[in-house]
Amino acid sequence: MTKTKNPRINVVSDGTGETAASMINAAMVQFPSVKVDYKRFQNVRDERQIEAILEGASTTRDLVAFTIVSPTLRHHMIRLSKRFSIPAIDLMGPLLGALETYFSSEPK
Repeated sequence: MTKTKNPRINVVSDGTGETAASMINAAMVQFPSVKVDYKRFQNVRDERQIEAILEGASTTRDLVAFTIVSPTLRHHMIRLSKRFSIPAIDLMGPLLGALETYFSSEPK
């Protein structure tokens, strides 16, 4: 009998990845029968790192969830995920955008 591989979520962060991991774990409680493997990429700070991560994810059809604060890197992640047809979830961008609007202030 062939064992099927668990789906994998790549957690990508420009920091430790704790925020993304906590959010994903909270959401996965709603899918108790799904067993997921996680791979965390911490301290992602340049476009080459993003490209390498997404190239790898495209070969294994992984989901990517990310918390990247830099608008430039966040947009690069979104652009490349679309190019590689990788499902990607921006966990930080919408929150930062809403707070920026509410406070009329840019994040540092």
